[in-house]
Amino acid sequence: MADKSDYNFVGAYSHDEKGGLLHIANHHVSPGKKQWTWGNCDFGLAWDRNLTDSNGPYIELMTGVFTDNQPDFTWIDTHEEKIFVQNFLPY
Repeated sequence: MADKSDYNFVGAYSHDEKGGLLHIANHHVSPGKKQWTWGNCDFGLAWDRNLTDSNGPYIELMTGVFTDNQPDFTWIDTHEEKIFVQNFLPY
């Protein structure tokens, strides 16, 4: 998990697949960045089997906007508008 990142990007790369995913967004608006896995215990390996075609490993790239902390949610008031741009690019 990246907290207060100074960068406008986060990415994940699989050497076996020879490819990855890059997320680009203004880090002042999209402060949340993390890579999530269920872990390598029996419970996590069961999720690898359920969520992948070849039994793992499984990882999620997660990003977020307009929040200062993972468990917090920002509400939009009546007539309020929030706009952001984020790009997901394969590489």
